[in-house]
Amino acid sequence: MGGAQAGGGWRLGAGIWAVVCVLAIVSWQRLTSAFPSDPPSHRPAARVASALGELKSDFKAEELVDLLNKAIINFHTAESAVPKDAEALLKSAAEWIKKLPADIKLEISGHTDNVGDAQANQALSQRRADSIRSFLASAGVKRTAIQAKGYGDTKPVASNDTPEGRFQNRRIEYHVVK
Repeated sequence: MGGAQAGGGWRLGAGIWAVVCVLAIVSWQRLTSAFPSDPPSHRPAARVASALGELKSDFKAEELVDLLNKAIINFHTAESAVPKDAEALLKSAAEWIKKLPADIKLEISGHTDNVGDAQANQALSQRRADSIRSFLASAGVKRTAIQAKGYGDTKPVASNDTPEGRFQNRRIEYHVVK
């Protein structure tokens, strides 16, 4: 009898263990997607880098900007350094920007989430845009071809009420200003 109870107890224990494992996996997936501490920008950046390689020689500035805006260069809270996972993409982008006609000018716009003081966010967004501009210039893009402008938290693309939304709002965008 004792062996039957132990066997029955083991089956119940194994079932509970399986449920615990499934719940742990689901919880981990939710946790990692809810708190994206490491930007997943390398995935879209890889696709964008590949798409940049497929641009035709007569590409338009708007085509380049559309691709670059899909790369999702995000920043951690309060940081303005170029993310390491964006460097390869930016080097490739610099090669394409250098091919634009001399009369084309691009704006690099920096954005923040709404955490903190609005004035501090404005300054931070400017530093972010400046860091991307400096990186592109160091890769050979003429400074006269690119300008940097910080918008602070004034142009969110997502709700600042969630970690995911704030993450999406800490970004760089590109615009043709001619």
